[in-house]
Amino acid sequence: MNVVFVTHGDYAFFYLDLLTLINQKFPLKQIGFYVTDRLNYPKYLRKAKHTNLDIEFLKEWEITSFHEEGVDYDVLERLEKEFGDPFLWNALVVDRRVYNGVLTKCKQDYKPRFIHEKMLSILQNGFKDILQFIESIKPDIIIGGFTPVTFGGYIFYLCAKARGIKYINLNPTKILNYVTFSEEVYRQFPHIQKTYEQYLDENKEDVFLDQSKQYLRTEDMKYDGAIIAFPRFPYKKWCTSLLKWPAVMGNYYFKRAYLDNQVKGYHWGYFFSNIYNPLKDKVVQRSLPYLPMEKLSQVEYVYYPLHTEPEIALSIFGREYLNQIELVRNISRSIPVTWKLIVKDHPAGVGRRNIRYYKKLLEIPNVILINHHIASKHIIEKAKMVFTVSGFSGFEAILKRRPVVTFGKTFYNILPDCMVQNVQSLQGLPLVVKRLLENYRYSENEIICLIAAIIKNSVPLNLYTQVLKKKGRVAIDTGVLDVQKEKFVDFLASHVQAAR
Repeated sequence: MNVVFVTHGDYAFFYLDLLTLINQKFPLKQIGFYVTDRLNYPKYLRKAKHTNLDIEFLKEWEITSFHEEGVDYDVLERLEKEFGDPFLWNALVVDRRVYNGVLTKCKQDYKPRFIHEKMLSILQNGFKDILQFIESIKPDIIIGGFTPVTFGGYIFYLCAKARGIKYINLNPTKILNYVTFSEEVYRQFPHIQKTYEQYLDENKEDVFLDQSKQYLRTEDMKYDGAIIAFPRFPYKKWCTSLLKWPAVMGNYYFKRAYLDNQVKGYHWGYFFSNIYNPLKDKVVQRSLPYLPMEKLSQVEYVYYPLHTEPEIALSIFGREYLNQIELVRNISRSIPVTWKLIVKDHPAGVGRRNIRYYKKLLEIPNVILINHHIASKHIIEKAKMVFTVSGFSGFEAILKRRPVVTFGKTFYNILPDCMVQNVQSLQGLPLVVKRLLENYRYSENEIICLIAAIIKNSVPLNLYTQVLKKKGRVAIDTGVLDVQKEKFVDFLASHVQAAR
């Protein structure tokens, strides 16, 4: 079987580590890897050598670093006609390092790093190299590391769909540490929905339903990779980061990291994320009139947790709502006139937004801010309703018997509209809110069936905490990673078999 693995960052290490196991399950002939991290490329080559398999690499930095070719508008028009969905903007928008600024990972940096012509050049050259790569490997299946967050990852998805090549990408379900595969990039899981409907129709007990009921009995709906919010200023970590800053800056230039699209400006990213942003957050907290936690019970309110920006929750799953201030304004006008709308920032947004952003929110008459260090579960428990674009807070609210309105694509949109309503147009939002408040009905059986369907079609893997080694995240299972990897390869094999 011929396979292309589309990776970014440490997903390349993950799939390279698994190649020997994968080859035992289904013999691999032609193997291709799309990689984005120039600094780690020598390590990729060493790992590839240990597999004793022939692997061909396509390097993103070679696509973004070219200078000699101009834009051929006729070529782009032909590409858009063949591969567009319906146009090609999504391939650029999903990659914040292309569409947004250099510091987009650590602040709201919307000033584009590239001018329009350069973006078009990257798009044109990306299609040229990726189509040549696909022609060379002739893959039976293309396997993505995650929902595409790079222009190359999205181009591979478009090419696979247009050329009839089997495509799957890895998705964390946010149910404990379960991960699954999807054939789309919009978190649509037909296999989960089919199992969910079968559970509803058959009304039979099995081990997955038992696990689902056990999950519902847990007090905290934690999942692998959830960001841990620290209630106090991290003095020790901040001082350590400050001491490391000169070495990080020197390393950036010594290793010529500025040539790498994925880490360009990472020395400043380190400075903002670890030094500047925590200080900025401290100042912001002292400057804003947050609602004290003890006064929550004195207010009738609905709740909207902000998404970080830019992030795929908005750029892919809720692109109509990129301007969250205006979304908050619309929500505030779509609820009973005496109610408040409580807004809380995302833990990952600490220090990333300017104080003017929050003051703009506070200009909306019935909007109240609450400190981002307060766990969402405490806010949800007393809320009349919860609004979200595509966040997990919506699912938490459903489990806590609160009506939910979503604006984007989420896995829990398939639940009955007596619990969750997906809004297609803000024009009708007030009526949606009114109907949901009047007709809300909690259905535990539907929720149990959905969770069971997710578990049945997934496999446990500590993706964020052990595979990607992300710090400051919730870990669900500290068991042996090798055991998880073996189960994951079996799970992957079952999906690959369908491509034959």
